[in-house]
Amino acid sequence: MITPARSFSSFSSSQSSSHPSSDCSSHSSSSHSSPSSSSSSSSSSSGWHSFRSSPAFRLLGGLAIFSVAGVGSFLIARATQDAVDSFWQAVRKQNPQHATAFNGVLACSPSEQSRLFGLPISVACILGLNLVVFGLHYVAKPQWMFAHFFTSWDHVFKVRYFHTLLTNVFSHSSVTHLAFNCIAFASISPLVVSVMGDKHFTAFYLGAGVVSSFIGNIISVFAAPAGRHRSIARARPALGASGAIFAILGVIWLIFPERQYTLFLIPKPFRADEMVPTLGLFDMMGIVYDRFCYRFGRQPSPLGHGAHFSGLVFGYSYAKWGPLAQHPWVRKKMKWNQYMAKIQAEQQRKMIRR
Repeated sequence: MITPARSFSSFSSSQSSSHPSSDCSSHSSSSHSSPSSSSSSSSSSSGWHSFRSSPAFRLLGGLAIFSVAGVGSFLIARATQDAVDSFWQAVRKQNPQHATAFNGVLACSPSEQSRLFGLPISVACILGLNLVVFGLHYVAKPQWMFAHFFTSWDHVFKVRYFHTLLTNVFSHSSVTHLAFNCIAFASISPLVVSVMGDKHFTAFYLGAGVVSSFIGNIISVFAAPAGRHRSIARARPALGASGAIFAILGVIWLIFPERQYTLFLIPKPFRADEMVPTLGLFDMMGIVYDRFCYRFGRQPSPLGHGAHFSGLVFGYSYAKWGPLAQHPWVRKKMKWNQYMAKIQAEQQRKMIRR
């Protein structure tokens, strides 16, 4: 989750105020040229500025970003899904009785799930919603997007736009923000979908987004000192799917601790039981860092550390004590994880004695 430094409304107002200055500078520079050249240059520049400010230009830009981010996310998710399929084929060979489809909303075999473009249908639909909402930022009015696709303390408790706790999960502030979240979501979600099933995973993802947004707003406000800083924190907007993504990481941490993942710009793979707690500790430090930034008059971190940490706790708790923990296969898998942890601890003790 990202907390932008300023809202889309302030950005649009500053952008619109910058156009007259550019027009004046071009006019002053062209005043020394011939009348024909000045008229042609002014007409061409005014035509370009009018085209840039038109809805058609914003729509074309949104479609271009939409297609690039969509193709990249699709390719990564497709490669991840192939790895998940091979993983469950190995499970079928070792324990055929555990690899059959679960009853109810839980499912285990990826081949028995609904697919859309080769992906689990829940993953494909969530990625599509992220891209659609990001395209709306280029088409809809910035004030309307800020009111309905951002969240903050004032959004929820002052204006009572409770739906923003959910809608902000599908909204992103920049191409980089969208790409990072879509790549991370496409990389880790197919494995959890293969355990939960599409319906259960969709409900879990939406619930994790609402809970992480709500608790993230509370943490961001109470992390600031009382007084003027806390009033600023109440109006500080946030958006993004990272809180729900951290909830998925919490499930993987408990059920699949042996899975290895690579962080951005770090080529070395890390086990889930090493990477996820490190990210949680980083977010706890980020909450403390934000408090010191408020106290000493500095700009706090743009990352939503409160939403990240609350999403991680929600996902871990859901897999530990929630409905997912009641299924026999999940309980057997967690017992197996405990058994493997004991074996690894004994091996480490032997290495230390040597």
